Amino acid sequence: MKRFLILFLVLTVSLLWTMEVNVKTFGAKGDGKTDDTQAIQKAADTAAKKQTGPYDNRSLYFPPGVYKIKGEITLRNISLRGKDAVITQTDKNAVTFRYTDFWSIRVTGLTFNGGKGHVSVINDNTDKSLFFVDNCRFFHSSGSALETRHGAQSVLFTVKNCEFIRCMAAVDSDSDWTVIRDVWIMNVENMRNSALIINRHGVMTVDNLLGVPLCNGNNQRWIDNYGSLTANGCRFGAEGGGFTAVYNFKKYNNQMPQSVILRDCEISAHTSLLRNCGVYCFEVPNLIVLENCRVTLCGGVIVDPALDLKKYFYGPRTGFRYALVNNVGLSGDDLPELLKNPVCHALPYPEGSLDDAALKKKIANLKTVSVKGTCDVNAFSQAGTEFAAAGNMDGSVFKNAEILTVVRKENPAILMRRWPGSSKDAPHAELRHVKVDLDKTPYFYMDFYSASPAQFAIKLIDEETGLMHAFRAQQRHCGKFEVDFSKQLPALKGKKTLTFRIYYIGRTYIPRRGKKAHHYIYSEAGSTLEIREFGFNAKSSMSRKGGKK
Repeated sequence: MKRFLILFLVLTVSLLWTMEVNVKTFGAKGDGKTDDTQAIQKAADTAAKKQTGPYDNRSLYFPPGVYKIKGEITLRNISLRGKDAVITQTDKNAVTFRYTDFWSIRVTGLTFNGGKGHVSVINDNTDKSLFFVDNCRFFHSSGSALETRHGAQSVLFTVKNCEFIRCMAAVDSDSDWTVIRDVWIMNVENMRNSALIINRHGVMTVDNLLGVPLCNGNNQRWIDNYGSLTANGCRFGAEGGGFTAVYNFKKYNNQMPQSVILRDCEISAHTSLLRNCGVYCFEVPNLIVLENCRVTLCGGVIVDPALDLKKYFYGPRTGFRYALVNNVGLSGDDLPELLKNPVCHALPYPEGSLDDAALKKKIANLKTVSVKGTCDVNAFSQAGTEFAAAGNMDGSVFKNAEILTVVRKENPAILMRRWPGSSKDAPHAELRHVKVDLDKTPYFYMDFYSASPAQFAIKLIDEETGLMHAFRAQQRHCGKFEVDFSKQLPALKGKKTLTFRIYYIGRTYIPRRGKKAHHYIYSEAGSTLEIREFGFNAKSSMSRKGGKK
């Protein structure tokens, strides 16, 4: 047994060594004098060559020492680990480690000093990505020490047990979810009109931040928020009078509510003068909460004078809530009266939407080619089925019929958008009461077409049980698809009556190409989605290449 444990440990250590590349093996000196840039880049390139695929994570190891770098080190999905190691950047305009791609990386045990930034990452919006930074120290960056660039949206970005000392900014995140925990931050003295933490979009939580401000009265703040923000147990320090905790730039959203929440925080913002408050709003989110905060004679929430709150809010009153609860030390009015009782107006339609007359004209001028269905069970031509844009869009106050309309039920079925495409809507129509014997015809076949930017998604409901099955819930480009229910939805058997939700998403995803980040192109109002085939077959009708037999 003892021999087995020894062998297991030896094999484990050997495996770790093969996954990790020591930079000194490739000539890095770490003596604080030698330029180690090329040696470290060579080590990174070697580690990348050893990767067997996009999810094979390798790492660079920095033994104790001071590593002098001039310029940028380019990395791809390589973690960084150090032990008493300092990375010193001598080029004031360079980001020390710039990632061109990653899936899951960790930066740990390193001290960074100098340069424009220390670690900057991007990927092609790769799903389930992780960027984890812990037990590091960051000194004297002229830009943001840590950065996730636009493109790295589908990322859980975590910063834990780190210090940021005299950096122009600590964290600049463009990720879907950012977590900052147990950090110590002191800004640089000449910081002007900027924030130490930037949440570009998505959700950010900041817990147990100890902040020490170096104040100069030039529009300094701790956090710029363009998404949703929650801060718990943070000390937005009072040294020199302190500055504003949060500038909020994110406007409320009736589909995806936005929020700023500060709980159990210490707030002092005397040097911010007219913005002497916990939260200053250039735009107002759906929810603002200050709770159990200890405030040094400053305001709770201030709204920029450029906003006319009497004309600002659109949507149901339930979509807006602003509360200051159990705080001490607030000065004057803690919350504007028009946030206590918002004046809410009816929701407007987006610019470029079709009114009833314009919609009628678009439908009259629509030209399509008749399509005859070939499925054994044609869902649209089946007697007793209904096809309508009914109910509300998922998670929205808008009705599906406000955004799209059913032009034709079959040969082909056609949906037309009344609204132009956007990143905020996914309306659907329902095809109800489709009867099928899944034991006899288990192959579900679809053919979608659009001449405009479009994607679709499918969900189905078993009308007998009320259960929803999201077998094609992810957005997909138009084309031909087949699903074998016996394999993908084995719980559905025998004779069934089904409702299909067909989502018409008026945009197309364009992946990153070179330096150009991924993006979307959008459809115009009046664009159509044709459903040319939608039914069930007894046998597969798709070839291996995706074409129909």
